[in-house]
Amino acid sequence: LIKIPKQVGTYEFSLNTNMTLVDDGTDGPNNLVVTTGVLEVKEVSDTTITAGLYGIYGNDPNNEVSGQFTVSICPA
Repeated sequence: LIKIPKQVGTYEFSLNTNMTLVDDGTDGPNNLVVTTGVLEVKEVSDTTITAGLYGIYGNDPNNEVSGQFTVSICPA
């Protein structure tokens, strides 16, 4: 889960700008709040956002995500 700004730029993860991973472990789901990493918004149109990100929770490679993506902007 991540909130993506509708403005081109690079956003370092922090307590205010973060991503949540969901670990569906044997004890049930756990939310892992990622505060280490970066989100780069590369392009914003009226209907889509193209971006890339890298994030890691607790320096554990099992809780690491990276990649490029394009998502649709939900209408208001």
